[in-house]
Amino acid sequence: MGTAVAVDTTCPDCGEDVRTCTNCSHFDTSARFECRQELTEPILKKAKRNRCELFSPKTTVEFETEKPSPGDARAAFDALFDI
Repeated sequence: MGTAVAVDTTCPDCGEDVRTCTNCSHFDTSARFECRQELTEPILKKAKRNRCELFSPKTTVEFETEKPSPGDARAAFDALFDI
């Protein structure tokens, strides 16, 4: 099981619920009940707070890169292919 997240946790920036199906690592729109875990019944409101015991927070990583100025179209294009 993943990191413990209280059922009533909200995002400090936007105030939205954190413990939702859409924020779970098991969420998969192509799976039965949109979950890779064995559920006995579906959770209908995927973007709302729920008490699913199988919740595991989804991990996302944001990479910071130097971005060219918005007015430099050629540099922006070239940056797409920089490794």
